[in-house]
Amino acid sequence: MKGDIVEYARSLFEQREYFGAFARIHALIEFWMQDLYELDYLEKRGPIQLHERLTKLYRYGTLVRDLEKSGLLTAEEATRIREFGWLRDRIMHRLVKYSYQTYPWHVVKKEEVLRGFEQGLALVELISAKAGHQFSMTIFPVPIRKSPQPNSDKGQLP
Repeated sequence: MKGDIVEYARSLFEQREYFGAFARIHALIEFWMQDLYELDYLEKRGPIQLHERLTKLYRYGTLVRDLEKSGLLTAEEATRIREFGWLRDRIMHRLVKYSYQTYPWHVVKKEEVLRGFEQGLALVELISAKAGHQFSMTIFPVPIRKSPQPNSDKGQLP
């Protein structure tokens, strides 16, 4: 896959490839939580040791808890992220189970999938914005989106 992961996830979603779409959105949410944590850690304490990142920090639930505790996420935001994780798990597990066990309780409803995907997209934007759309690289922040440039004619942002 090349290019924008969000756009690729949208493309998969439109093709009804829900498993792949949710997997990518979930991975992006976790990536941005890791990044937000690292940027804050770098600012306050310096580089994070590799063993600490691999053994403690890169866990979805741990990141949500630590980001909320540090004030980088509000209680409401942390709840939204946790609820998305639970919803994603329920949807993905039932998609897999329904493919070989067609019991009524394994059915995935369209409204549930649409709501979950929209929530996931909103969370990706929320967390990446909190990180300033910067990738920490654990050494120094690197912008990954171009900052708006002033309009030279009017001295305003485009």
